[in-house]
Amino acid sequence: MHLYPAALKTVTGTKWGYINKDGAFIIKPQYDSAMDFQDNGLAIVEKGNLYGVIDRYGRFIVPLKYSTITQFSEDWF
Repeated sequence: MHLYPAALKTVTGTKWGYINKDGAFIIKPQYDSAMDFQDNGLAIVEKGNLYGVIDRYGRFIVPLKYSTITQFSEDWF
């Protein structure tokens, strides 16, 4: 399943989540920023100026606790 970052404007600002190819939100908009999923199935997200890493189910692999995270290429299967 391929997911794409998508923004939703709310009264408190823009939130990011992930949609499928049909445009349905699979991971609800809750992040301040969201990067594309990498080939390893992981994506970097940011909320409240802290960064973490999620899988395609929205589960945190790395919790929101870092001031920055850069893309990486380690396999996760």
